[in-house]
Amino acid sequence: MKSRRFKLYDQFNHYLFAISLILTISFYFTNNSYLLLITGICGLIILCRYIVVKTVKGLIVFLILLALFVFFIIKSWHYENLSSMYDILFIFPQVGLAFYLFKGKYNNKIISIVFYLFSCYLLLQIIRGVEVAQLVIYSENIANFIVIALGVALYYVRYINGQKLILNPAILVLLISSLTLGRTAIVASLLLLGIVIYFKYKWNFKYFLLLILIFMFYSDRVINSILTIIQNLGSKFGERTSFAEDVRYTIWADYMEKIDLTRLLLGFNEAETHYFMGFTNPHNSFLSGHYTLGFFMIVIIMLIIYILIKLSIYRHSFIALLLVVLLVRSSTDMVIFTGNFDFIYISILLYGYFLMKGELKLE
Repeated sequence: MKSRRFKLYDQFNHYLFAISLILTISFYFTNNSYLLLITGICGLIILCRYIVVKTVKGLIVFLILLALFVFFIIKSWHYENLSSMYDILFIFPQVGLAFYLFKGKYNNKIISIVFYLFSCYLLLQIIRGVEVAQLVIYSENIANFIVIALGVALYYVRYINGQKLILNPAILVLLISSLTLGRTAIVASLLLLGIVIYFKYKWNFKYFLLLILIFMFYSDRVINSILTIIQNLGSKFGERTSFAEDVRYTIWADYMEKIDLTRLLLGFNEAETHYFMGFTNPHNSFLSGHYTLGFFMIVIIMLIIYILIKLSIYRHSFIALLLVVLLVRSSTDMVIFTGNFDFIYISILLYGYFLMKGELKLE
């Protein structure tokens, strides 16, 4: 009877995770907030299941969530409003989804199906001449972020499941990032492709690199093409003169100037409208995370650095570099730390934590 009960819970989690992922993607096409509400409920159920039913011995995880809830109470009391309630409390279901991402039996199948369906649909619409901004809410930058995030998640679960690394997801990510003309997305995609190539062919990588260098040396066309690509990336394909000409830099500087002691600790009062060089969007996930989480965001950054170091020490550099790809992409847009795909970076942090405790076991 006990085995049947756990089998039921296992199957239930598979369905909950798949539904959550599909509804999250659907939100970016419909802008229907009820879809995210259902996703949040599914994530909370998964989280409770792992803590109560599966008795996950993650005291540090519980303490962090408790500290986050206490922070929310303090911030709400100080600013006398609950404006940050959604962004902060939505982290809880993201932790549930994160648990499934590295512990779920069918994590690879679910992520792969969603990744290829979304990416191929997006690519098909681009080929048909449809503007990406008309398909996905906010902008084409959100579209390429979703593709990169799902690509990172796909390689992450394949790695922890001991499956062979394949090139086509990284190539597909790079293709879509290039077609949506996102500079940071292209850089992150190139980094992802380079990481996959290195770890896939690492024993023969020096010979592979040598062939590339020889080919480039004898091909002026290749060299000129590379220089043109670099110039286009720097000028955002003709819209600017260089990398240095980016309004984001002045936005970030203005954001830092507006931080006092209270805002450093508690973040900004989200019931008020704050402008940074005329923009309400700081265009940086680290700053947007601090905007909501205050000092707690500094703790998250320190935790990320710690886990990156530990993953490298434990010879899991591939996963550490996947997290770096996600961080690079998030540096110019508000996409993680209070986003709908936070479960990916949280899952990598959980993986590093349980790796150090020696408690990694797939279900």
